[in-house]
Amino acid sequence: MQYLAVLLIAVVMWLPAFLMPPAIVLTPHGSGLLYVLLAEWLNGFTFVAVLISFLMVLLLSFYFNEVLASNLLIARNGFTGALSWVLLFSFSPKIIGFSPMIPAALFILAALHMLFLIYDNRDAVFYVFNGSLFIALAGLFYPAAFALIVWYLLGLVIALQFDWRNLGAAFLGFITPVYFIWSWFFITDELAVFYQVFEFTMGVPEFIFFSMFSLTDWLVFVFLVLIVIAAVNFVWTGESERNLGLRKKISMTNLLFLVTLFLFFWKPAQLHALVLIPLAVYLAYDLAFNNKLRLRTILLYCMLIAMGINHYFQLLPDGIKSLF
Repeated sequence: MQYLAVLLIAVVMWLPAFLMPPAIVLTPHGSGLLYVLLAEWLNGFTFVAVLISFLMVLLLSFYFNEVLASNLLIARNGFTGALSWVLLFSFSPKIIGFSPMIPAALFILAALHMLFLIYDNRDAVFYVFNGSLFIALAGLFYPAAFALIVWYLLGLVIALQFDWRNLGAAFLGFITPVYFIWSWFFITDELAVFYQVFEFTMGVPEFIFFSMFSLTDWLVFVFLVLIVIAAVNFVWTGESERNLGLRKKISMTNLLFLVTLFLFFWKPAQLHALVLIPLAVYLAYDLAFNNKLRLRTILLYCMLIAMGINHYFQLLPDGIKSLF
């Protein structure tokens, strides 16, 4: 019944995208090589692209829930992980649809899972290799994700697994998919396209996402911020009992949060929705272990109502939408 509720929320929030499939957009410096390839295949099939994205978000919510449950970040039979993932990755129509963020989120989540396994296993070179490979694959869908290799290496330090053997495995895992993609563009004599992906600068964050907000978007965003602040406060103040392993895994999540925030300095400015991954961990943990849930419950219901209004507001004629 719990997972049925998660499925129902996902269907309700994504239904407007199925009724009016958004166009597939290729953003310069924001669309990785593998994403461009997928976008070309799906060009003209926007409904199929939305369906693929919807199924990925739904399956990722269940995978995310299992990762958290197996690492005691939520209750074993809990569903707050799946709920948090669906809520955050569906909170605005601007992030619903076919985008490089969703496949990138899959591989970043897999890398986070690898870090948890690295801490739990002393001979973890296999997990180290896989985790860095996942970071590289995420970058091939969304180039800014390449920067998360810094988070991954620092995560090895937290896991007490930072040595020359694991460092070599991390390097090999990271370089392997990049090398194969480079080889393909070398053979096809299109190396200029390959190198263009790595052209970026750092600068003052522009937060272009907010410039696209309507009044209903801001309403949802306010409730989201309140919920996230409450969750982050609960996690960071350590109000619940934690063993050493749990503290280490929360520290890895905190580090991911800080590094994904740093991505907002990436130029050209992009919508860096990868920050939603650590926020989903915080929200799931808070909902699972916080005994003071009355305020959270009220905020969640208010946010769900606001999300419904916002998503279906997009179906109104442009003349009416312009009033808001």
